[in-house]
Amino acid sequence: MSVIRMSQLALEPNPVYATGLSAATRSAESGGGDRSNALEKIVTFIPSEAIGLYIAGSGIMQPSSSVERWGLFLFATASIPLVYLLRYFETRGTSAAPGEWNTRRGCWLLSFALLAFVVWGAAMPQSPFLEFHPKMNQYAAVAALALAAFMSKIAELLGLTPKS
Repeated sequence: MSVIRMSQLALEPNPVYATGLSAATRSAESGGGDRSNALEKIVTFIPSEAIGLYIAGSGIMQPSSSVERWGLFLFATASIPLVYLLRYFETRGTSAAPGEWNTRRGCWLLSFALLAFVVWGAAMPQSPFLEFHPKMNQYAAVAALALAAFMSKIAELLGLTPKS
């Protein structure tokens, strides 16, 4: 499994995020290039800590039951607001960066990250969402295409575009 670098999830003018899917994730996907490109585009909004938890947790636990898959997914999802909260306290605590925290910007980025993570997680081959429908990961891949097209544009209009 490749190492995912930790993000510098800063609520600064140009935050740094995970910039792509790991090689293990790419090879696990069964879709075509459009699916990979869409997932790569939306994953830029997700803190790499959440992706790392989900991928590493899946590899370590190899969840076989629905409860294990959902538990792991919810644990990784809960890490996203935690990353933002820690970053808030980090920027608030440093005297060099008193004005860097922007609540509006933080709420938008958190919303984008949560939405992108849910769609990304649903598009994975061993997604817990497959419990709802056997083709749910394919439906999520289509949703990822829409998110890749529209969320990037909305982020650009709001000045929230992640740095590549």
